Amino acid sequence: MGGLLKDSGRDSTAIIYFKEGIVVAEAHGLKMDAANLYGNIGDAFFKLDNYDEAADFYDKAMQIDEEENSLWGVGMILHKKSEVYIEQKRFKDAEQSLRKSLDIKKQMGHIEDAALVSSALGYVMSENGQYTEGLKLLEESLAFGEKETLVQVTQNALKYMAQAHESQQRYFEANEYNKKYSDYMNEMREANVDAKFLELQSKYEAKEKAIQIELLNTENEMTNLQLATASRRNLFLGLISLLFGGLLITMFRMYQKIKEQNKIKDVLLREIHHRVKNNLQVISSLLNLQSQNVSNPEAKEAILLGKTRVHSMSLIHQDLYKEDNLKGIEMNEYLVKLSNDLFSTYNISQGSIQLDTDIDNIQLDVETVIPIGLIVNELISNALKYAFPEGQSGHILVSLKEQQGKLQLKVEDNGVGFDQTKILARDDTSFGHFMIDIFRHKLGAELHIDGSQGTKVDLQIGTYKLAS
Repeated sequence: MGGLLKDSGRDSTAIIYFKEGIVVAEAHGLKMDAANLYGNIGDAFFKLDNYDEAADFYDKAMQIDEEENSLWGVGMILHKKSEVYIEQKRFKDAEQSLRKSLDIKKQMGHIEDAALVSSALGYVMSENGQYTEGLKLLEESLAFGEKETLVQVTQNALKYMAQAHESQQRYFEANEYNKKYSDYMNEMREANVDAKFLELQSKYEAKEKAIQIELLNTENEMTNLQLATASRRNLFLGLISLLFGGLLITMFRMYQKIKEQNKIKDVLLREIHHRVKNNLQVISSLLNLQSQNVSNPEAKEAILLGKTRVHSMSLIHQDLYKEDNLKGIEMNEYLVKLSNDLFSTYNISQGSIQLDTDIDNIQLDVETVIPIGLIVNELISNALKYAFPEGQSGHILVSLKEQQGKLQLKVEDNGVGFDQTKILARDDTSFGHFMIDIFRHKLGAELHIDGSQGTKVDLQIGTYKLAS
């Protein structure tokens, strides 16, 4: 039970069951079972970011493994403890544990496990000032993983390679390996999707053949009945009943066939949205990583704006992946979450700026939601950056109403106001203003801006599509 709970992500509950298992194992003298349970508890605490507790339970597991001369168990626990040390930035301790684990793996002939340990050791050595030697180990692990098609080895080597370059402030190389890592993970997900699709297709084809056989059998039965009616007129009513029943069976099976096809399409479409969401989150993480190493305020602000735009699109695909309706977005929930996330991104303290919303409960098609989301993202970002200087308090209103065949989108604040001529001027080179203008035309919207008392932006959207 503990293992099932841990695999499903319910680590805190899993720990309770693991501890109950230890009581039973120790009462019956099952030492190796107890060692395994201690290791599982350590894994659960590690996933909960409680590294001190994880290390304590790994030590208990290793003590039993040493008493029972379980070389495999000691090697595994040493590897796990090194992961704790890495998270705690205790790279000297991590290197010591990894070298011992590597010796054991080689001694036992566990080549794949040795490659996993070797990639971690390469990263730790680079952190301990042995950059050249560490990089060599990482390159050897990566080459071995790619040659032998070992997914975990290749994945870990790419991840540690990016981290090793980043720790040396070699950001170009770090970004290159982050991209390779992202591309590799996408390939693995695609392979899993293809395998799932083939499995579903195989099941579908098997069911389709079974339906065809049953339909042929039904046709044969109907033929026999029709022949029988030539000599037995008194069975006429029974034949009609059988024909009607066969028609119902055929219609039912056709319904089942269509339903199965729709399930396959839904699975693939959900996977596509999931993959797009993950890719956008990788881009957002890379932008966040880049912003940490940029000192120029303007460049840093440009990267932050790019991150918020990517996040606004990521929210759309996240909702599509979770909801039953794969084509539409519930606008009230989406715009409220987008607005709150922007407040968090710009570190707006609670209560300093009030967010008010007045949004109809309507579902819009993805093609309409994306430009609306990006426009709202730009307008709220501008308000948070410029409307309330020097910690001034105020409020921002976001409104979306469907009235007389049009959508009325409003973003208003009671801040210092905004120069209306700048956002409409032809020589304004701001990418945000340019993007708003492009999406305004895409939505067939009329734009009105009033900067006299705060800033009020009103778009009357004529071209939009409700979710089907």
